[in-house]
Amino acid sequence: MAIEKYQACDQLKNLDSHLYDLACFCEHLGNKANYKDNGDTICVNTGTIGSWLKLAAQLDKVDINTWKFSSDSELNCGYASDNVNADMKHYSSYSTLLTKFIFISNALEEMYRFIVPIYKNNNSLIKKGLKKPSMQAAALIDICTDSELPKYFHHILEKFIDSFNSCDDIKKNQLRGMKEVQVTDFSYGLHLIRNIRNYVAHGNIPIIITPSWYDDYDRKEALFAVIENTYRFSCFFIQILLNKYNNGMQSDHYKQSIKGIGKEFDFYRENCNPKIALNLHLLNCFSFQ
Repeated sequence: MAIEKYQACDQLKNLDSHLYDLACFCEHLGNKANYKDNGDTICVNTGTIGSWLKLAAQLDKVDINTWKFSSDSELNCGYASDNVNADMKHYSSYSTLLTKFIFISNALEEMYRFIVPIYKNNNSLIKKGLKKPSMQAAALIDICTDSELPKYFHHILEKFIDSFNSCDDIKKNQLRGMKEVQVTDFSYGLHLIRNIRNYVAHGNIPIIITPSWYDDYDRKEALFAVIENTYRFSCFFIQILLNKYNNGMQSDHYKQSIKGIGKEFDFYRENCNPKIALNLHLLNCFSFQ
């Protein structure tokens, strides 16, 4: 297990590269799904999943200006000025963390909607009577085999669960929709992410104050760790579902690219296909960069 952990660190793309390549894959895939929901026709395109992931990949920093409403006395006082600058740095990093999480969560929401028709056409799963697309996606994840999981899935899951259990601000909230969920289920991590998304959406996650004020850096590190670990693992679930439930490369961009002439287009034709879905997080995989 220790060897696998070191191998994972060496072979994984950095997070933004992983997000970007998965985003481009979704766009080049260009699959669509249509279904009825309360009388309305819902149309989902994998390109929309990609658009949210690309925003997350391209996000570098959200700037919070704590000087915006500060007084002249704070500006002229060295101690007060240091505190304002510390707040600006802290709240900017926290806002960046949550914004990236929201972008990736929106990609997941689109992924959930994309596989609704797949769930509804599964005679075995539909008997469960699951109404929410997120729960339907979890059910589809659980019928996958180990060979249909991204490499290092279990290592990343272990890391994510450890960070979840180490964060008091997260684990103090009630877990919902987990009645029959087992920690050994492939979907266990997805259920945790689903709950964290609800905590953020409903304001059940704290706006922690600048750590230097109370010398409480551990709290910030624990919260940042669990949110950051959701990023890559969310991508894993999108990769799993797109690998198993796709209709081949269908986008106009793909159709035009395979007609191109030159070495780069030859390489594209040979490597850009649905089979790369499970490997987009690995350094030796085809990249759109």
